[in-house]
Amino acid sequence: MRLTDEDLALVKNYLKLPVVMDVLQNNMDKIETSDLKMKALFAAHLRSLSDKVNRELYDVRQEMRKRGLKVYEEHRSVKGISAKYLCRGYNHEMNLLWALVKSETETKIADLLGVDIEQIEFK
Repeated sequence: MRLTDEDLALVKNYLKLPVVMDVLQNNMDKIETSDLKMKALFAAHLRSLSDKVNRELYDVRQEMRKRGLKVYEEHRSVKGISAKYLCRGYNHEMNLLWALVKSETETKIADLLGVDIEQIEFK
């Protein structure tokens, strides 16, 4: 069987969602050590977002299992994330550059927050 666009999207999400989780956790850690007046509220909101991402990652894993997809090697380097995976018995590779991962992570978090990303100026 051929590798479908849906298969590629699942593997890509499988690789990107842990990065989103890392970013959210990093921000929660920074909030906890800050002197913000409502840090408990902000941290709780980020935990809620983290739970949603965690659930989405669980769903991605379940769907991968149904489709016969399995990532058997994953590596983060200076350039990006690379992975080797099986799709119904055939070996494949995927490489995601950090620029793409960063952009899509920002988009994902903005979507979770309900923010129009086009209105934000990133530095």
